[in-house]
Amino acid sequence: MKPKHTTAADSASPLRVVLVTLDNHVSGAWTRAANALSKQVPALSVSSHAATDWDRNPTSLETTRSAIAEGDIIIVTMLFMEPHIEAVREALSDRSDHCDAMICCMSAPEIMRLTRMGRFRMDTEATGAMALAEADAGWR
Repeated sequence: MKPKHTTAADSASPLRVVLVTLDNHVSGAWTRAANALSKQVPALSVSSHAATDWDRNPTSLETTRSAIAEGDIIIVTMLFMEPHIEAVREALSDRSDHCDAMICCMSAPEIMRLTRMGRFRMDTEATGAMALAEADAGWR
């Protein structure tokens, strides 16, 4: 079994970080962060994919799905609209258990439940401190 990038350094293979988001509102910050991190992690590969591009450019949707299929760390933000969700839900679901981490935030509940970081999963019942926090805050 290949060690995950987040648990063992492996400079021979790229660390692919994929951002899927509503539009290009974070592209400047994303590019600056990628440039800074690539100096520390030469094998880092980052890509950003905007859902607002998918209607105008169908090849961008295929590019997004391909990036998801190969991503090691996948970050998803601001996917609320049903056409955007449906366009990538299967790709995200298929990749969820095979990537190092999938971080989904500020999105529809069905996307948020795909979040997985180590043993933490948003699609299972919380235990321990998280269960207490959820009960107190009225989450789920």
